[in-house]
Amino acid sequence: MGGRTKKAPLEDLRKVADALGLSSSWLMALDRDETTGFAEGDVAPYSGDLPALEEPLAHARGRWRIMSRALDLAGILPGDIVEFDLNDMQPPRGTVVVAQHYRPDRPQADTVLRVYEPPVLLVRTTDAAIDGRPIELGERTVVMGSFRRLYRERRGS
Repeated sequence: MGGRTKKAPLEDLRKVADALGLSSSWLMALDRDETTGFAEGDVAPYSGDLPALEEPLAHARGRWRIMSRALDLAGILPGDIVEFDLNDMQPPRGTVVVAQHYRPDRPQADTVLRVYEPPVLLVRTTDAAIDGRPIELGERTVVMGSFRRLYRERRGS
């Protein structure tokens, strides 16, 4: 031990949640993809079926699973599935957007979930670990789409 703790493997945590009859969707924030190219920071692409949404995904729309608490004060929580209109890259002020942010210190872009308040994108969070500095819109930040709807699995019992 020596003063160090070991994190439980994510699969073990899922088994515990299943054994207790709880949704394991809250674990999605821990399950980060570390591939190169795009870093799926706040969101990760979602391609599964959503039984509550009967119609298929419309053309020029995309769904992402929320992975961070960047907009928890706006009611968007880790594990939620959010659908975005990929044709709407200049929505009204105050709209939730998904964007690619290219930082000068990294070779890959971060996919971020923010509130559109031109000339910047903002977080709405209670999580002190999330960088709350505004992200300037411009060459290094590209809005990919604007919020259309949210799907949330029932959590707990």
